[in-house]
Amino acid sequence: MDKLNLILKSIISALPFIIIVLIFIFYRSVYLMKKRNTGLKDWLLKENRKEMVRLFAIEGKRCPDCGTVFAENCPIQKCRKCGYELMKTQEESDAYLNFMHRRYVWQVVPVCVFLSFFPIVGFIGGLVYLRYAVIVPFAQYLPFVKRFKTTWSLRLLVVSLGIFQIVPGFGAISVPLVAYVKYWFVSSAYLEVLENKRKELKVG
Repeated sequence: MDKLNLILKSIISALPFIIIVLIFIFYRSVYLMKKRNTGLKDWLLKENRKEMVRLFAIEGKRCPDCGTVFAENCPIQKCRKCGYELMKTQEESDAYLNFMHRRYVWQVVPVCVFLSFFPIVGFIGGLVYLRYAVIVPFAQYLPFVKRFKTTWSLRLLVVSLGIFQIVPGFGAISVPLVAYVKYWFVSSAYLEVLENKRKELKVG
């Protein structure tokens, strides 16, 4: 009974911090929607099944037309088998970014908030889940040097935020904050590489 009361008190004391983090994520998401000319309804409505199959293929680094694995660590490339041009259009890149952001908002954030209430184990579990849910789908398309720099620039921040796990109340926002930092860093790196590649192709 005492243990249950302690858990409830921890949850109640953490609620203000969780609400602040969730509000921050919400406003950042609204900003992102405006930047990509999408609206809230685009993230709430049921996804097109055919489009989802193609996006899942791209997430797995496979050609959405023939299923062949892409060989290069670059967001823009051609399929070796059928010649499909990945991320050739702005619409496809926006669709992929929105697809990943929907997962981040509706799946990653709730899971990370829940895991925050389990010191150490929850933090480690959150990092593992985060990696396969939203980090790998972006990182696998980054050149080695860019991926290396992004990974190491995040490690100090992750360690610093991980210390919050031992602070009552603040511990409940450590995993969501780590999720936010890692997700935005790697998705921004992906977008930077994508835009730079497009500029190179236009110049060429």
